[in-house]
Amino acid sequence: LIMMAELAPTTSSGDYIRPPSQFRTSEKALEDIAALPNPKEQRGPTYKLYVGKSCPWCHRALLARALLELDDVVELVDL
Repeated sequence: LIMMAELAPTTSSGDYIRPPSQFRTSEKALEDIAALPNPKEQRGPTYKLYVGKSCPWCHRALLARALLELDDVVELVDL
């Protein structure tokens, strides 16, 4: 029990308490993101996506690239 108490925050009755997330976006973070240049407005591919077509995670990245219509922005490199 001592080990579990050190790993995760709990109440006195043993219930798990989720710590606050560091990755939640605040309004300031959203404003900062909105101020970034739009990659679709830039000329030519500025990013590269390295994928192995047999990998399910790479397949998901390819789907996201297609659904977000980033074909012109993100250059595809097959491994």
